[in-house]
Amino acid sequence: MKVHQTPTRFLARVQSAGYNRTELTPDVGLDLFFDFFEEEEADGCERDGMGDRLEFQYGTFAGSGGAYFEVLAVREMVLSDTDEDTDGAYRLSLSFRFPPAAGAGLGGELMVCEFEDELPGYRRDVMNTPAVAAVGRMVAQSVNVHFEKVMY
Repeated sequence: MKVHQTPTRFLARVQSAGYNRTELTPDVGLDLFFDFFEEEEADGCERDGMGDRLEFQYGTFAGSGGAYFEVLAVREMVLSDTDEDTDGAYRLSLSFRFPPAAGAGLGGELMVCEFEDELPGYRRDVMNTPAVAAVGRMVAQSVNVHFEKVMY
């Protein structure tokens, strides 16, 4: 799949599984996100290493609308076969925001998966984090899918 197709393809996967994006809970959304990574390779991105990797983080943050607890999954894709003018990294993210009380006492964590053979263990570790245990089956205040080009 082309990198620019990732948001459309991921949302199609969500719908074909019988869900609406706004109704996803973290446990279901993360499973769909990991399945998507495993089954849909991004054209022009090395599969292992920094070319196509996953990040997962959670924590309580302060935004313009006040504090919130967030569970966030990111797929970062770095194109390897392009020239300097068009080379870049792209991120597809799936975020779940909750009132700050949902994450009380959990702190925060960042976990990265850079190699495809690490995915089963990474997936298990993410799904067993205190954050997923606390909010995994809860409906979030907001569920967002975001796609962007990232400049390094």
